[in-house]
Amino acid sequence: NLKNTVVFLGHETGGPVGAAMDCRATGFLVHHDGLGYLITARHVALEFGDSPFWLRLNMRIGGIGDRLYADQIEWFYHPDENVDLACVQFHVPSNQGYQCSYLPSKEMILDNPHKETALIGTGDLTYTVGLFRLMSGRMRNMPIVHCGNVAMLPSEELIPVRDWEKRNDKSATRHVEGYLVETHSISGLSGAPVFA
Repeated sequence: NLKNTVVFLGHETGGPVGAAMDCRATGFLVHHDGLGYLITARHVALEFGDSPFWLRLNMRIGGIGDRLYADQIEWFYHPDENVDLACVQFHVPSNQGYQCSYLPSKEMILDNPHKETALIGTGDLTYTVGLFRLMSGRMRNMPIVHCGNVAMLPSEELIPVRDWEKRNDKSATRHVEGYLVETHSISGLSGAPVFA
């Protein structure tokens, strides 16, 4: 189940210990070269910085979620500042009862968009799995799935996006390389994986 690869990131609300939190963004779990990683958007990691935050995962039994406290996280970023990607090594203990799984990087992640364009084409369906902030779940993660399609393949024409390092300047843009996906983009989906 792809929804089990998604986790929510946010802040404590003062609610019951275990699950209640103010969910702000999405992350997902990836297994690569024998290690587990939490992946999110670079702009999400920059927003949290090294300040404490919570990570919520669902439990296998009881239909509830559980929070994990994160503090002094040292995020790792792609060397190209125009790649909106951040990661940190993250291992979920298998004996703790969490209902989560890691995406296998070799089978599920494109490592070179130019090489992989033969596998994905314009018009192909996409599925974005992540947080819907208006209904994140009071006691557990409730990831939603947005359907969309690939609108444009990577090319020499770069895609203009809002500059995530200049959040207060609404006109600031940067140009990035990537697949252009036509789908709903709502607050909280930042950091969500997109499947084709």
